[in-house]
Amino acid sequence: MGRSSKLYLPHQRKIEMKRAEKDHGEPVGTRVKLISHIDEDTVYCLGYGIYEGYKRPCDFPKDQRPGGLLGQILVENKHDNPCIKMDDGNYIWGCECWWGEADDMERIISNQYKEYDVKHLHIKKEREACKLHSN
Repeated sequence: MGRSSKLYLPHQRKIEMKRAEKDHGEPVGTRVKLISHIDEDTVYCLGYGIYEGYKRPCDFPKDQRPGGLLGQILVENKHDNPCIKMDDGNYIWGCECWWGEADDMERIISNQYKEYDVKHLHIKKEREACKLHSN
């Protein structure tokens, strides 16, 4: 059968996708903010985008697929992952960041990390750095 250990009829697949999207808590089309990571004194932001639901990274061009080992596993096994289309047109995947509704994320950063510096990262540079460290 290939892709999954479960076989879904088309209508069942749609129900499973809706369930998965609901489980994250953000409806498709929500404006979101993405955080790469946080260290002792800095919040590393990847920017803003629109949540597009669960998609298969293997269906995207190589330069838009997730980086790192988890990204590689998702692509090789044709698994779905939360997909966010960034304002600059790039795609970032749920496995690559922390993300949530933009206003909520801003509130969390301003309340819990108000003393921290904020640094902006670009996903393509981060993926490239990930490749260099894995070789």
